[in-house]
Amino acid sequence: MKIKTKFFGDVEINKEDIILFKRPILGFDDDNEFILIDIKELDSLKCLQSISKSSLCFIVSTPWIYFENYAFDIEEQVKEELKITSQEDVEVYNILTLKEDFDSSTINLSAPIVFNNAKNFASQIIINDDSLKTSHPIKS
Repeated sequence: MKIKTKFFGDVEINKEDIILFKRPILGFDDDNEFILIDIKELDSLKCLQSISKSSLCFIVSTPWIYFENYAFDIEEQVKEELKITSQEDVEVYNILTLKEDFDSSTINLSAPIVFNNAKNFASQIIINDDSLKTSHPIKS
């Protein structure tokens, strides 16, 4: 299957790699199918590309690259929605807002995206913790 992407033009993908969002990304309720695309030049970053809208793409990264003590609990309801049965199947990404000077970029720590890699399900969740910001500087 071929899709149009924001940064890579036309890309051939496997239908099996499509990630179904059980809870949409905030503000994008109509978009629930995405794919993760590696950014070869930047190992720590990926593109979370919408399958249906080429212009809709988020730059994401695992939070522990920047904040090794980042932690939160996944609610039972989310585990059930995503059919999580093993910790090994879970992956977490956070959305970044990139700036021209990369060190000025920010990461959304209060709304991580939880993935079940075994099922290709995902949900963006909200963490109620005042110390976690939606635009937390990646460099402190």
